[in-house]
Amino acid sequence: MAKEKPIPPPPITLLADGPTPEARQANLEAVLPSPGYVDACFFLVETIHRRVELALLDFTKEQVAIRFRIDGGWHELPPKDRTSGDYMLATLKKIADLDHRERRARQEGEFGAKWQLKTYRFHLTSQGVKTGERVVLRIDHPI
Repeated sequence: MAKEKPIPPPPITLLADGPTPEARQANLEAVLPSPGYVDACFFLVETIHRRVELALLDFTKEQVAIRFRIDGGWHELPPKDRTSGDYMLATLKKIADLDHRERRARQEGEFGAKWQLKTYRFHLTSQGVKTGERVVLRIDHPI
């Protein structure tokens, strides 16, 4: 049986954050081989394409509930399995120059992405909660 080819990421360029250009490059290079990189890229493209204002990810023991706020209204998406959700979140935290291992303390960071000749800014906040971890991703869409 032939081995399936991995799904390539969508044509989005992630712009990692960090205190220096070298740190930003290191953060980006750290996520490229990550199992969560492709999922993170597809997730970010979806938030851009749907003009999401806020993305809310609630991590529980079994899954990740995802909701998007679009034009002031909340839209629930199908949940993601916990393992792929964890890898995706680790990727997002790393490009935001956050500690991807920290799941309890409040963390805030930013990163960017270029897609279809436009640059977007993402603001990520994570916080441990009783049920697991809650992540809010705010997207600044270019005008």
